[in-house]
Amino acid sequence: MNDKKHFEILIDGKGIVEKTYQREKSVRLAKSREYLYFLGLVGQIGFVIAVPIVAGLLIGRYIDTKAYTYPRYSLLLLGIGIIVSFVNFYNVVNEIIKKSKK
Repeated sequence: MNDKKHFEILIDGKGIVEKTYQREKSVRLAKSREYLYFLGLVGQIGFVIAVPIVAGLLIGRYIDTKAYTYPRYSLLLLGIGIIVSFVNFYNVVNEIIKKSKK
């Protein structure tokens, strides 16, 4: 079996070069996909943290202006937004850990 591979390489001089190039190209493609995956994770984590906090603050501010109770609901919903952010962050990190173990 080794002789056959050796024979093919002798006949087709490009065989080794093409296989090496294809292997390097697939490695570069895998690395670029990995970078995009981690960039997506960073964006997802930022989104998961920021949205509940900002939403809680804005909704609380709106309720406070309508009910003239400033800053009661703003602070309450801001606290709830922070708690929701921590829970979401924990869930996303656990999901990432589970995917990395597979």
